[in-house]
Amino acid sequence: MLGVMFERFTDGARQVIVLAQDEARTLGHNYIGVEHLLLGLLREESGAASPILRSFDVTPELARNEILRIVPTAAPITQGQKPFTPSAKRVLERALREGLSLGTNHINTEHLLLAVLSETDGPSAAVLGALGADTEAMREMVLAAARDPSTKARLGRSAAERALKHIDARLAAAQAPEQVLRATLAAKTDDAAGDAVAELLNIERWLAEFVIRQPLITFTAEHVTVMQEHRRHLIERLDPNNRQAAD
Repeated sequence: MLGVMFERFTDGARQVIVLAQDEARTLGHNYIGVEHLLLGLLREESGAASPILRSFDVTPELARNEILRIVPTAAPITQGQKPFTPSAKRVLERALREGLSLGTNHINTEHLLLAVLSETDGPSAAVLGALGADTEAMREMVLAAARDPSTKARLGRSAAERALKHIDARLAAAQAPEQVLRATLAAKTDDAAGDAVAELLNIERWLAEFVIRQPLITFTAEHVTVMQEHRRHLIERLDPNNRQAAD
């Protein structure tokens, strides 16, 4: 059943599943639950689901912290496929029904988010409740994006702008890895580290926290090249006529 369903997934929806499995592995969980699907939706930035969640101040970091508070964690597991929980399977099946009800035969990130929002019990619902998210208003926004291409395009632009800021922050860190490390180590608290890195790289504080979480050892020449190419594509996506800024 799930195998046939996955054939209807868009690339973005498939990426949500990949990211959900990655989150489960990182958190030391030997299953993929609805809470991991929620994290996958937050991290997959090409669709409308992530910017909608973030517009309600639901971020990957805050959601992850709530999951760690609610669900016991263990040592990270790095091998093998993880099974979906019954609740996660139910959400995936509901996503198909959400897509069909909106007149499509495919499943995208919006359909997955609608299905996640339908869960009124369990860790995912607890996370959204703890973060004060208005799930009814969120559902209305998802439906508006699904029905109105201009709304979806606006949300897609928001996601691209946020992704571009992440790329610029990582490139700035790649140009000054030792200074970033020194600023982080010199700070006496995590809050102070965020402020120090934000000031050093002249970026917003939430981006500084993102930089701090990135292993600086991965900022190799190869990674920088990939990031620069990603940056170019993002700028062209935001403004096809503005190719100079992409170079």
